[in-house]
Amino acid sequence: YGQAYEAYKTVLAFDPNNFEALVAVAVMGRSIGDTDSARDAAERALAIDPTQIAVLMSKGMMELADKRFAQAIGIAERIIAAHPSDPNGYVLKSRALAL
Repeated sequence: YGQAYEAYKTVLAFDPNNFEALVAVAVMGRSIGDTDSARDAAERALAIDPTQIAVLMSKGMMELADKRFAQAIGIAERIIAAHPSDPNGYVLKSRALAL
């Protein structure tokens, strides 16, 4: 993700509300361990579209990693409510309940 991630962060420096860049930083940032940037981008992206599934999943996975299981379950329930036919919310919830 290296160069792409940095490119999206550069986009955000010039256009802090660029939705595509916020989603990319939220998802990629979690994957590479830049959780501070990922969390910030996730919150900003969800302020624009609170049902964006990739961002919700990224945020939920960060909550799981931090052992914040109740928060992860809450995010999973948001995904399930907005996207009931998508399995991601159910998988996130089952992981949180299993831990």
